Amino acid sequence: MKQKRLVKLVMIFLFCFTALHAQDSTETLMNNRQRALEFKLSNLISLNSFQGNTISYKKYCGDGRAYRLGLTMGINGNTINADKKYTYDCQDIDSIYSELYDDEDVATDVSFNIYLQRLRYFNPDSRFQSFYGYGPMIGYTYSNDQDKMWSDEPSSNNTKRVLKYNDYFIGATISLGVEWFCLKNISLLAEYNSYFYFAYRDEDYSYTRMYSTNIDNEKVWFKSINSYTQIKRFFNYYDYVKLGVAIQF
Repeated sequence: MKQKRLVKLVMIFLFCFTALHAQDSTETLMNNRQRALEFKLSNLISLNSFQGNTISYKKYCGDGRAYRLGLTMGINGNTINADKKYTYDCQDIDSIYSELYDDEDVATDVSFNIYLQRLRYFNPDSRFQSFYGYGPMIGYTYSNDQDKMWSDEPSSNNTKRVLKYNDYFIGATISLGVEWFCLKNISLLAEYNSYFYFAYRDEDYSYTRMYSTNIDNEKVWFKSINSYTQIKRFFNYYDYVKLGVAIQF
């Protein structure tokens, strides 16, 4: 939480400082520019769990205005303890069977969003520039989260949880940033971004556990599975900082 507040304060300070202390330039930078390609990373300074890369196309319109079309993509995957396997003899209502369990935790997230922003520059003729932007966005996220707890012997502590969902969302973006033209056609950017969106989620959940009971004075192990499928609709918000480079042409 402290890191998140510090990053926000730094971004606001840079934005205000750049807006109020525009340096004179021997060239009218904004008037000489027409288009730009931006490449940005959002996992260098993390305000939440989101990680992704962004590529965007920017069209300058003069008078300190520009439009930007961008695509943000994120792929996060993690597998833990994938080298252990256990075999148990379990029983259900109809039959006894042997089942193989992988002792691995899996977490996979794939997401992308497309956004269109209108940008406004406060000091377009300076090498140090501040700007803000806003506009609509749409996106999609797929998540597969599995965690298991197994032991070498059957145990009531052995559990398996699987959560999978697809999110389809639409919303709005707000950006606050600074840009430094280190070279005539190359600039470095730092942006604070906020996303507000309404999401539609298709979710599948299952929870498996082992349990035992005594039958004819013999302990017999069973497997219990609880599962459901549901549709969720919700409003959400997240923010993060992007760092990147832009090529003007």
